[in-house]
Amino acid sequence: MNIYQYAIAFLVVVIPAALCGEYAKAKGRSGSRWTIFTFLLSAFVIFPILFFVSDRGDSENSDKRRKTRIKLGSAIILFLCLIGAAIKTSIPGEEGGSDQTAKTSTNSSADVADKSSDADSQPATTNVAALLTSGSTFKPGSYAKGIIPKGEYIFVSKDGGYFSEELNGQIIDNENFPSFGYVYVHGIGDIKNDGYLISPSAVQKIGYVGALDVYQAMNRQTGYNFSGTYKVGVDIPAGRYTLESAGDAYIAVVTGPLGKGEIVWNDNFNGSRTANLSIGQYLQVSNASIAAVSASANR
Repeated sequence: MNIYQYAIAFLVVVIPAALCGEYAKAKGRSGSRWTIFTFLLSAFVIFPILFFVSDRGDSENSDKRRKTRIKLGSAIILFLCLIGAAIKTSIPGEEGGSDQTAKTSTNSSADVADKSSDADSQPATTNVAALLTSGSTFKPGSYAKGIIPKGEYIFVSKDGGYFSEELNGQIIDNENFPSFGYVYVHGIGDIKNDGYLISPSAVQKIGYVGALDVYQAMNRQTGYNFSGTYKVGVDIPAGRYTLESAGDAYIAVVTGPLGKGEIVWNDNFNGSRTANLSIGQYLQVSNASIAAVSASANR
């Protein structure tokens, strides 16, 4: 065989293999595997035929040249086998037809599930962001008398803040909130506010219960039980609670929000303290954590 015969043999082997691979892909099967199969099958068929034809047309071939051709043919076949093995190794993870389709479908379903999970993990943050930018929320700032309607509001801030209502320079009510709480706006003075003031009804419309829910959503956390003002029956159930201080701490049980409540009892402490809470009361906690000893099932 001369160089031209080798070239023709190579094309006769490669072209059918390539076409077969493309056809297999179009049918949803593994194109690479069908290409390898056709390539090797063609090689094992075409090359022996060419050797046989070449030998018949050459009457002067000696035994030595026959042996050389046999060795050369064997080397070519071995080379083709190595090429096939190399191609197969380069695509170890490919699977054909329905398996690949099933994998694609499974992966797509997993992607959708992951996206759904991500979306479900942030509804609180999204709702609160919309609430804080809505017209029903009063942002941090100073407000002249009458701008904020009279009534009870949730106060919430990521880092805590100051609230006061003043009339002619005289403080009616004021408080430094460590995180969240409740205030009552009398509507007779100017307001200074470092947090967000939100009506409880606006909070409930987006699926929250009270100040604790909004604060946790703002900070993307759950299980918060530290400094703040908790409304019993809204933020926490009625019942008996234990408080553990983180140094010097303060506790107060009040009948209403800031500006419309009387202190039932209060205490400065360092260590632990217990409190029995009833629905409608407000628990003010500073620098301490709270844990229920016994509480009703409902808030």
